[in-house]
Amino acid sequence: MNEIACTLCDVPLRNATDTFGEWNYPMCWDCYAGLVGENEETWYGLAPHHHDLTITGSVIGSTVFDPLPERGVNGEYDLGDRTFMPDPEAPGCGVWTRKIMAGWR
Repeated sequence: MNEIACTLCDVPLRNATDTFGEWNYPMCWDCYAGLVGENEETWYGLAPHHHDLTITGSVIGSTVFDPLPERGVNGEYDLGDRTFMPDPEAPGCGVWTRKIMAGWR
């Protein structure tokens, strides 16, 4: 059986109700909850993109990255209700932040 641990703090996890995050980036609740601020939601993922099914006929292999606006002073791309900060070590990926509307939760 594979042992898993929180990617951020190395706490052992059972891969059950104590495990949050993505399948390849498991986290304990404390670390996962710490990524979500009171007025914003943050997650790691692909850069802005869409799928062109005419390329392969399937979602797999059909990713097309969208053009990005000019970077802001802090290096983020402002996309309206969301921002995107590219990961310099993983081209095409980065951190998304979405501002949550008051009263949403």
